[in-house]
Amino acid sequence: LIIKGGTNFIGGNMSVTNNTGTGVNIWSGDDIQGASGSFQTYGKVNGIDDQAISEKTNNKYYLGPDIVYNDQTLKNASADDFYESMIGRSLPEMSNAYDVKLASCNEMTSGNNYAGKIVYVTGDCALNRDLGTSSSNTILVVAGTLTLSGNNSIYGSIVSDVLGNVTGSSTVYGSLIARSVPNNFAGTVNLIMSTASNTNLQKLTVKSVVGGLS
Repeated sequence: LIIKGGTNFIGGNMSVTNNTGTGVNIWSGDDIQGASGSFQTYGKVNGIDDQAISEKTNNKYYLGPDIVYNDQTLKNASADDFYESMIGRSLPEMSNAYDVKLASCNEMTSGNNYAGKIVYVTGDCALNRDLGTSSSNTILVVAGTLTLSGNNSIYGSIVSDVLGNVTGSSTVYGSLIARSVPNNFAGTVNLIMSTASNTNLQKLTVKSVVGGLS
């Protein structure tokens, strides 16, 4: 989970797991000023997957080394630098780096899970459906505001300029990246990054796994 700007995004029933070698579950350019609902992160500890690391218990949140916050490099990066670091291209450059281009997610075809595709949405996206498969991921890039709802599974990564309301029960087997998060999470959100999902994402042509900002 990567947030360039947003201080109160930890909320609802959020679970974040990163069993890859990066060791980072949440990366934020702002401070984390509060947490509501349940909150738990898991990762690889001493070579063992799915070990509890950070949590919120009895109205207190305990942040482990898997959470990086108040990162000034991330916070001060320009919009173009942010997107180039996250997906390898700025948003304008994405106009020539997609498999499917839509004005909104309402244009998505029923029955098509867009597995193995880079989907670029030029406007807002209200997503309440499945995307990708466990063996063939999807990268969804939203130039506007993304809202998540329903009980859906997303295999791949979502990159959004603004992350709006997140409700219902969504599981993302990959990464969730946003430049701005004005609201906190609600409902049940599970983010799971594994070595397998990382490998599947690398088969697509846009860099979806975060490297260092330069």
